[in-house]
Amino acid sequence: MNAPLQIVSTYHPTDMPWGGGNNFWRALLSQLSEQGDIVFRPLKDEPKENPPHADIVFFNQVNSGPAENSRMYTIQDFQKIKQLYPRAKIVVRAINLRKHSRYKAKLPYFLDFPDRTKDNIVKYRVNTADFVIYQSKYQKDFFEEFCGPTKDSDIIYNGAPLLFAEKGKQAPHRKLTPGQPVRFLATSFSGNPSKRLGLIARLSELPGVEVVHAGLWHENVDKRKVKTLGTISHEEITNYMRDADYYLKLSENDICPNALIEALAYGLPVIYDVDGGGAAEIGRPFGIAFDPANMNDMLDVARQRHQELAVKIAQNREQFLITYAANAYKNVFKKISGLT
Repeated sequence: MNAPLQIVSTYHPTDMPWGGGNNFWRALLSQLSEQGDIVFRPLKDEPKENPPHADIVFFNQVNSGPAENSRMYTIQDFQKIKQLYPRAKIVVRAINLRKHSRYKAKLPYFLDFPDRTKDNIVKYRVNTADFVIYQSKYQKDFFEEFCGPTKDSDIIYNGAPLLFAEKGKQAPHRKLTPGQPVRFLATSFSGNPSKRLGLIARLSELPGVEVVHAGLWHENVDKRKVKTLGTISHEEITNYMRDADYYLKLSENDICPNALIEALAYGLPVIYDVDGGGAAEIGRPFGIAFDPANMNDMLDVARQRHQELAVKIAQNREQFLITYAANAYKNVFKKISGLT
């Protein structure tokens, strides 16, 4: 029997509500650690406090974690980590590029030094890694346009914590009937303009529509008839999923929206951003494209296809779960470690 794979993780998740990426990483580490043949250890700032051996150093994000206590790993940090573990394989989970995600920029990209610095770190990391994991084909395409072709890589969608599937299977199945309002659930951790909150607000004013939003709502966007909940826990979100007919995901440039995957794991059909991106790539077989120019027609289609989509999601629920994603990650780890 082979000894457990020793993996050093550079990203330290938090148990606080802190966005889909953090939730996914926390669930992934937990799922892989439970299997017994992988041991995860956190990277410490002090070299002598780190484990003496690692088969793999696993990078997620540019920072060491969420919240105010995190710091950004520089190119020099990356080189020092490689020196600390010269025999380890470097696996990088690619994140969004600032060149691609521009919603916070006050300056053009070529003038915005912090954005370009962060992207240069990501580019260096991707180009020097032994293996890169992309979260969608959409992400891989724009990464390779910016960073060049990847030596060795795979596309692995994120997975939802098992809680969502468990709650979804227990929930009573609601069929849309004529005259009933169509109930939408939307979520957003950041509340930034790329989440298209204005379109969500417009939808809320149509007759026969109810919209609930969990997370932050931008103070400059009129809520109209949207019921806002503020930031709530996973457990609380599943309670609102129980009362929803569709999950609404209209974010621009979303590479692999964790919240959409969580809704699919629960069993909710989705309405996804008409401009494509990761939400469309993942959600297209299980939902409807949002049409801002013909929202009433879109609602008619949503009513007609709700039952069909709900059945299709239930038949494919496994592919949205963290167990599915964890097995794909595990196969990558074994492959680059020479165990397969």
